[in-house]
Amino acid sequence: MKNLRIKLLLSLIAFAVILVAVISYVNRQILVADIEKQVAMNKVLIENHILTDMQTIDNAHFYFDKNMSEKMEQELRNLKNYLDHSYIETHLFLPYEAETVRGESSKRVVYVKFVNFTKIEALQKNTQQFWILLTIALLTSFIMLLVINKILSKTIHLATFDPLTGVYNRATYIRKIDNLLRKRKMNVPGLLLIDLDNFKQVNDQYGHVEGDHILIETALILKRVVKNNGFVVRFGGDEFAIVLYDTTEQHMQQIAEGILTQIRTVQYEGRTSEKWSVLSVSMGGSLYLAEDTEMSLFERADKALYQSKNAGKDQYSSYQEVAADNHYKI
Repeated sequence: MKNLRIKLLLSLIAFAVILVAVISYVNRQILVADIEKQVAMNKVLIENHILTDMQTIDNAHFYFDKNMSEKMEQELRNLKNYLDHSYIETHLFLPYEAETVRGESSKRVVYVKFVNFTKIEALQKNTQQFWILLTIALLTSFIMLLVINKILSKTIHLATFDPLTGVYNRATYIRKIDNLLRKRKMNVPGLLLIDLDNFKQVNDQYGHVEGDHILIETALILKRVVKNNGFVVRFGGDEFAIVLYDTTEQHMQQIAEGILTQIRTVQYEGRTSEKWSVLSVSMGGSLYLAEDTEMSLFERADKALYQSKNAGKDQYSSYQEVAADNHYKI
């Protein structure tokens, strides 16, 4: 459940960041294109305005003063750009000849300087908009997570846990044990199957509500015994299981004896001892073997469980004991 929330949050954040980045990039490209187009138009308008009453010439070189220095000539021939922290100056020289002869001033050069302040300000504003959009997107993602979590929390809980007892259901058991076996290193997992004997008699004699109470109390007993050594599962009806993360035959035997002891204590000392009196618990367990799958491990534990039932119920059997019997093979 917690991992699902984290994955959902990371997915929403990643989606928000990518979306904002794409939108900002496209918007920035459009903005730059529009600015450059406008700048080009402005340049043309300025040049046309300056040259309105001037004669157009093809080559300014013929109008340069003979005494003009080489440095000045080079500046007149070339476009000079200064780049410093995205600040750009464009220097342009427009040659023209006055319509009225004015001596040496008849032929002149108009100096025009263009700066990109407008472009810089627009891009800075665009950058600020990006961070604002990103902040809004992240906040929206967090709010969406809260809404989705509220909407799906009940569904996720029902898909993960048994609604009556609060322990894991069979679907979660399959996922968790497959993951446990796949990532196993030096640890030896174990599976313990538990069945309440004569449970149908409780439902028939005391009603299904009382039967539900017994199932709930059974799940609590199993969780108390197993602690952090594994997790409890309810397959359905009166069938439970315990998956142990790392165990031995002796440890599994101790877990089973702890369950039997607590169930018997409830039978004889609890306030509901009368309803528990017709019940008993049969258990069967098996350890992980090399190349085991969930199915093969379950099949061995199931054989051990039915050995307990056939031997008189109210007991625990390990598959190792069952395998020693001539009726079964390892």
